[in-house]
Parts: sequence; structure tokens; C-alpha cells
Amino acid sequence: MEWLLGKREYKKLQLFRFLYQSSGSFMTLAEIEAHFGWSKYMTETLVTELIADEKENHIPRHIQLVYDADTRIIHWLPGYSVSLVRMERKYTLEAHAFQLLIATLKDRPFSLNEIAKKSGVNLNHLNEDKHELNKRLGASGVRLNSANRLEGDETVLRIMYERLIFGATDTVDDLGHYFDEETMQCVQRIIGYYEFSQNKKLPVRRKYIMAITVAVWVARMGVACFIPRDNDFDVLVDTPDFNSQMAAVYDKVKQMAEGFTNITPGHLNREIRYGMTALISNGVLQASLVANADRHYFRFYNGIIDIIKQQYLRQFRTLMPADTEDDIKTNLDRAMIAVYFLYKIDYRGHDDQMPRHSLLPEYELFTEQVFDGIREHFGVESHEIRSRLFAMFYNVFLHAISRDVMIPKMTIMLEFDNPGLQQEIESLLRRRYELNIDYIDDPTIADAVLADHLMPLAPNKRLFIWQMPPSFAELDVFMHEAVKLTMTRFKNQRE
Repeated sequence: MEWLLGKREYKKLQLFRFLYQSSGSFMTLAEIEAHFGWSKYMTETLVTELIADEKENHIPRHIQLVYDADTRIIHWLPGYSVSLVRMERKYTLEAHAFQLLIATLKDRPFSLNEIAKKSGVNLNHLNEDKHELNKRLGASGVRLNSANRLEGDETVLRIMYERLIFGATDTVDDLGHYFDEETMQCVQRIIGYYEFSQNKKLPVRRKYIMAITVAVWVARMGVACFIPRDNDFDVLVDTPDFNSQMAAVYDKVKQMAEGFTNITPGHLNREIRYGMTALISNGVLQASLVANADRHYFRFYNGIIDIIKQQYLRQFRTLMPADTEDDIKTNLDRAMIAVYFLYKIDYRGHDDQMPRHSLLPEYELFTEQVFDGIREHFGVESHEIRSRLFAMFYNVFLHAISRDVMIPKMTIMLEFDNPGLQQEIESLLRRRYELNIDYIDDPTIADAVLADHLMPLAPNKRLFIWQMPPSFAELDVFMHEAVKLTMTRFKNQRE
């Protein structure tokens, strides 16, 4: 949600991410200045403010930043990404852009004075933030007009509201801060009937995500903000061919939509289809979205699956197994919808949503190749899609494609005089998910030899001598060489 932040908060979040996702635990102010191109004064001010923000947000003291003004060195405890999420939430909720957009949910004119008084913000600053927000929203076709009402494609607006609410809440109960009681009662009735019709309770997290989509849908219909007539392409679900389970849910959604007396017959069918899309895309039926999608989305969905299968064939020179394809189809449902819609909104967010140093490199490269295929096939620049959905696709491939398939084999010979140490080393390497190891006894063909003593080696083979369990630095050197070797094989096996 960085696109909502003011310039100063955005810089602080950049700094926070840079420090806590690095592999170190201290850094000089000069290094930060050089990395971001900030002045000495700006850097020191941002560090001081960030420390104060951590305290205000109750980040545990032992993982807070510590700044020594004499040495100009910052210390921290790396790896605590939960703190990053908490700080991003704090800055988002306090952002003037967030408050302005939430105020438009009910689609009524309002004065900036209302927001200024409520938040204690200078009116001129709020005006500047409004102009900055419109600049950021420019590519999406959405803008805040002179009456402070949002103009733009209703489907895009709804997706944007969903992302806003999702970024500001954690549970269904939290939604009550943004929607009135009548809307929430309606949401509970629809989800309850959905669970009844499927004879299965939704997991808590899935129910929460579904509730956001349904709440936005109900709230926008309640203020007569309907999907326009020319927007059928964006409403995915087609109604005539539902199976019996989905037909029962359809009748309930239709009954609810017809309860809005201000809805016209022309809008009714599109709104019902939108509501069904919300239920199906967030529901529990495997591949139910595809089974009930209209031809536009079905073509798009099949296009992406074909791209993934083509990349698999090019990389591994064999057809994708049916069970792998089924796993990918089942788990990519929500990612497909996000790809389908995402290019409409200019998020302008941080480009590196995942700390790349933690990824398995073969899976990372395969995911990159899939996004390249999406760009080439659909003729759509996939920068935003790539940066926002990389984690979703990466995790699906990590689950669906076996490491034995994805990561090339590396042969290692263990030659230790101490059998206990050899067993410890073997156990240590077994836990390294970056590697796919076969142990052999021939030093002339092994990719690497690990030993506790000197021994003759065949040419170009690497010998690592560990007379006790390796230190972090020793293991890091070995892993660097091993991953470099397997990545070279991974790239070379591609046609």
C-alpha cells in the first residue's frame, strides 16, 4: 500500500525495509546516504523519526533500531518482517490519501475541512495530498473530483476499495469500522448461505477475504454505484450453466440484489454476476471459478496455463505431469483474477515485495520466465503484475513442482575420519532446501568433496575441509559455490 503514503513516510518505509531485510545487523549512516542518495541531514532525521515511530507502534524493544550519534552507526536485529508489516500498517492508516479514499466509499460529496478537522491536518497540506493522489491514480483512469467524489470505472473502484480495506484490517470484525451495521448483516447472511449450500465451513482467513469483497459490493450497490452497461467484459461469471450447488447460491444472491429498490433491470444481471464472482473466486470449490467463468476469462485463464506448461517443457524438456498441472490450476485461481484486473490500477508501489535473498534461485528464475511469457503472449507490460504477484506465483510453483524436478542434482562425496561429524554434516546439508544432493564415493566425478583432511582430487573439483561443523562463513562459501553450480546447470538444460 506504499502508493498511499506521503513522501516522507514512503522514505521511512524504504529505509525500514532496506535495513531489516538485509543480512547484516549494523550499518553506517554514510552507507545509507550513498544507497538512497539522501543528504546527511535527511538520513539522520529519517532514522531518528523511524526510531520514534517504532516506539510509538510498540515494536519490541530488543528488535528496535539503535542509533549511536557519536559513531553514526545504526544497529538492529535482522529478519523481523512482522515489524515491517506493523509499521506499514501504521503509516497506511495515518496516510491522508487513505482517509480521503475511505471517505469516498459512500459516494457523497464532502469537504476537505471534514477530514482536516478529524485528523488535525493543515487544510493546505490536505489539498496538496489530494493533488498528489490524483497524479498517482492517473494511469488507472480514477480521480478525486472537485466535490471529493471518485470518478472512474466502477470495477476498478471496487478492486481499489477492496485493497484499501484489506490493507487496513485483519478480521471480519474489523470491517465494522468501515461499513455500517446493515451492510455487515447482509454480508453475514450471504456468506452463511454460501457455507450452508456447500455444506462446508469456510476457513477463517478465506471467510474474511470473501467478506471484504461482498461488503464492498453491497456498500456500492447501496449508494447506487453500479457496474456500467459497457463493462460486461470485466464481470467474469456467466449465469446460465451453473451446477445445482452454484444455482442455489445464485438464487440467494439474486434475491439479495433485488432488495435494492434503486437498481434498474439493466444493472441487475451485471451486479448478480459480480456478486457470484466474489463468492466463487473467494470460495472453497476447487477450480470452481474456471468451471463457471465466461469465455473471455476462460480464454485468459487457459492462455496463462499454456504459458506455464510451455515454460515447463522448455526448461525440463518433458511435458508437465497431470498431477502438477492440477495442483497449479487449483492454487492459481486467485492469482489469475489478480493478473486479469491488476493492470488497470497504477499502484506505484515498491518494486521488490519479496526479499529476494530468501528465494530458491531455480524457482525464482522459472517464475521470472513465466512472467516474461505473460508479457510476450498478451502484449501487456508485466512490471506491475510481476512486482505485485511474484510471491503468489512463486509459492504455487514451489508447492506444485517437485524440488527433484526443479533443482538439478549435485553430487557430493563425504570423506570424514570422524563418523559422528560426517553424520552431522550430512544432516546439515539435508536441511538446505536450495540443494538437491546425491552422495557418491568417487572423488573423480563428484562435484564437491567434503572432508576433515587433505586428499587428492580430480582436476577442477572443489575440496572443502571441515574439521568441525562449519561456521556460518564456511557454510556460506560452500552454499555460494553449490548454488552457482546448480544454477548453471539449470540455465544450460533449457532448450
